[in-house]
Amino acid sequence: MRKQNRLFSLERSGKRDQIVIRLPMPSWHYDPVAFREGVSYLSALTLLSVGLVSLVLSLSSNPTTVSTPQYSLIAKDTEQVVVDSLPRSLPTHLTIADIGVSTNLIELGKNDDGTMQTPDDFAIAGWYKHSPTPGEIGPSIIVGHVDNYLGPAVFFRLKELQQGQLIRIARDDGRTATFSVDKVETLDQNNFPTEAVYGNIDHAGIRLITCGGTYDVLSGRYSHNIVVYGSLVPS
Repeated sequence: MRKQNRLFSLERSGKRDQIVIRLPMPSWHYDPVAFREGVSYLSALTLLSVGLVSLVLSLSSNPTTVSTPQYSLIAKDTEQVVVDSLPRSLPTHLTIADIGVSTNLIELGKNDDGTMQTPDDFAIAGWYKHSPTPGEIGPSIIVGHVDNYLGPAVFFRLKELQQGQLIRIARDDGRTATFSVDKVETLDQNNFPTEAVYGNIDHAGIRLITCGGTYDVLSGRYSHNIVVYGSLVPS
């Protein structure tokens, strides 16, 4: 008894049934043209596979070269870093080339009556220590005398400053804070706009202050103050 199947058959041998697997044997016929075309196809497929494997290995070993710019190298090479404020550091020297000012800076506090101190030396300006240091966010306050009985003092020409001229302040950390003049005002001391001059601002600014107007011999005071407003130049 025999049951036929394409790949195997069930045959009886004696009293036992056994499965006989019959694999179809391919019929080979050598065709030179087909053989060459097959070899060319296999060669091209092999080269393509090798190329794809090489690409995958390259991407997996160095993924940043494809999708991530090297920002740190760009910043290092060009050194174009914009800074619109500086950390706290005490001022040491003030230079205003346009009006011939070059002076060391001292620290100033408050008098017993709560008013701001002024320098004892008429040739030196002072930074008010309860204000931001030059370059920090807020108005940094620097004051100096306009003159005395001997003649002009450190800020005698302060009123001559013009918009856009530069004020440079050397700091204890070795950096220089450079400010551009925004405006110059002459303000009545009896109606002094305290908030506008000393109040908080949202950027790094500077206020240079001295006396101006008319000098009153009896009171020993000037009638006005000269105030220069400046803003930090980004560097």
